[in-house]
Amino acid sequence: MRYHDLFDARAWKKYQKRDRRCCLISLRSDASASAEIEKVPVQWGIVYTGKQRVMAGYFFQAILPSGEAVLAEDPHLLRRALFALESRLNALGWSLDAIGLDEQWKESGLSSNTGWGFHPLVQGAAHVLEPKP
Repeated sequence: MRYHDLFDARAWKKYQKRDRRCCLISLRSDASASAEIEKVPVQWGIVYTGKQRVMAGYFFQAILPSGEAVLAEDPHLLRRALFALESRLNALGWSLDAIGLDEQWKESGLSSNTGWGFHPLVQGAAHVLEPKP
């Protein structure tokens, strides 16, 4: 047995939660107006690896009503991790109602990867997981 067969990279990953918000997730069935809506916990934060806690990226995790956890990561951008989560949820028949998925939501240079940004229809800063206007 080789050394890398014994090594499990997931054991070295640590997920440091920066915030926990509830976000609306709706099941879209045939684009009907009678979609099922659930409010579920969504965690997001930074992924660290190893004993030295080297930053390895960003993550989002949604806990579905069934209790199933859906996790998505990106090594560079928090928002790209959000889009990866949306893609995984879409494959399961769910969709996030989060302003960070709207193409008009933007981050500034100072707010990049903090979870905060701006939308033309919202006065002031808007968190990435707030509902769409």
